[in-house]
Amino acid sequence: MGVNPVAPGENVWHIGSPVFKKIEIKLDPQYHPGKRKNTFTIMAENNSVENFYIQSATLNGQPLDRPWVTHEELISGGTLRLKMGPSKSRWGSSKNNRPPSVSHGTFPDAVKQAR
Repeated sequence: MGVNPVAPGENVWHIGSPVFKKIEIKLDPQYHPGKRKNTFTIMAENNSVENFYIQSATLNGQPLDRPWVTHEELISGGTLRLKMGPSKSRWGSSKNNRPPSVSHGTFPDAVKQAR
């Protein structure tokens, strides 16, 4: 699918190489009332056997430099667009873009508030 929980029980989802070119997650309004959109879509442009490295990403049209999203971002609906390519890239590799760590106390404010 391209996203998986960083740690069970935490609200951070790691972004990895998806197997599919497009995934739609239907958000049930019974559990997510009042959300703007009722789907979260993951699009993997140029995804293929050769193009499995993420080159860049956008979340709802805005550049996304980190290889993770919060649970709140996911259940708010929208589109995660990944550009795939044949070689490794520096996308998401900055020290500042690492997923938050419970053990190191590096949860950003957006993650702390949703906990």
